[in-house]
Amino acid sequence: MSDDPKPPADPDEDRPGGVPRAPAVHTDALWGGPRLIENATPEPVQVDTKQQYWDLLHSRGLRMKEQQESSTGPGDPLPRPTPPPLEEIPVAPMTMEEAHVLGAFEAILRRFDLTASLWCDRCFARDRHHGVRYVVKPDRIALTCRCGTALYTPPRGTTDVVLRTLHLSVTPNDKASGSIVTAAGPIPAPTIYLHAMEDLLIRRWLVAMRRRGFEPRLFHRGDCHPSRSPQAEDEQVAIHMTPEQLILVCPCPRQLFHQRATPLTLPPPTLH
Repeated sequence: MSDDPKPPADPDEDRPGGVPRAPAVHTDALWGGPRLIENATPEPVQVDTKQQYWDLLHSRGLRMKEQQESSTGPGDPLPRPTPPPLEEIPVAPMTMEEAHVLGAFEAILRRFDLTASLWCDRCFARDRHHGVRYVVKPDRIALTCRCGTALYTPPRGTTDVVLRTLHLSVTPNDKASGSIVTAAGPIPAPTIYLHAMEDLLIRRWLVAMRRRGFEPRLFHRGDCHPSRSPQAEDEQVAIHMTPEQLILVCPCPRQLFHQRATPLTLPPPTLH
């Protein structure tokens, strides 16, 4: 091997025919040619050049995202209008009755391998994220959304929400073969009969959440989604509740069923 310095490599020697590379040229031609811009103003605007496009963005307080030519003109773009502040919505404190229902409902979720989520209708109407943080612990039960927090803390040294620690299991006597009626006809589905107390707890939980302006959703993890926690709307459990019947239908499919001999009338939970 020789120690003589090697000449620099010719950047064009690998190109077919040895054609040299042309320098990049930035023109005022709009990318893709003249066209209507539909997402900058309420009505589409015809734009023929880059300068017209930048002037349009600058007049609307917008900027190009992740583009080499990202400047839309001299000075700062016009600021976007700031929405007026929203009025505060008073959040009623959580009552002991509501806390007991939420605590007991945890046993229902474990028994049938369900998970619950809540969505605030008032936050949704205000165009805010409407998810609700749902916390049930022996010493603290809280429902938190953008409106505020409804909190219940049991008196020190007491066990108000001990019902959440009940261990319930599905026995063979609770299972049966049933069917779900669809537009294509009945579909066979395993059916689990709900006990009267389970029927009452599910109804009270649904009524209490809706009284607070929350949309309750239930999901079946088990056979429907064994490897993850479902959250999509098309994965939720369908709920059919009348004074005579309570039916919960999972996508797997599986149904939870209870039929009352006499209609049940639930008093609405009292909020202070």
